[in-house]
Amino acid sequence: MMISSETILSRSSNAVSRTIDNEEVIVQPKEGMVTVTSITGTTIWKMLDGIRPVSDIVQRLSEEFDISYQDALADSLEFLQDLLEKNLVVVISQ
Repeated sequence: MMISSETILSRSSNAVSRTIDNEEVIVQPKEGMVTVTSITGTTIWKMLDGIRPVSDIVQRLSEEFDISYQDALADSLEFLQDLLEKNLVVVISQ
């Protein structure tokens, strides 16, 4: 499944996380997997509430980190696709 700007995602209930020094440490206890994000990844992770589409998240990143919407979109889609493949997020709406 490919994520688009209109996709709505939520954090997986199989993962727990904690922010340490602006990085999100995401743990999947059952799988024994740990993922650490950058400050940008942390911002994205915290906004995955199952309500807002990817486009809203990208708009905020664009404003907060002073980058173009298109650059933020490309980077976000790649990051979110990786989270999806690791079963760290679930698709609420396509």
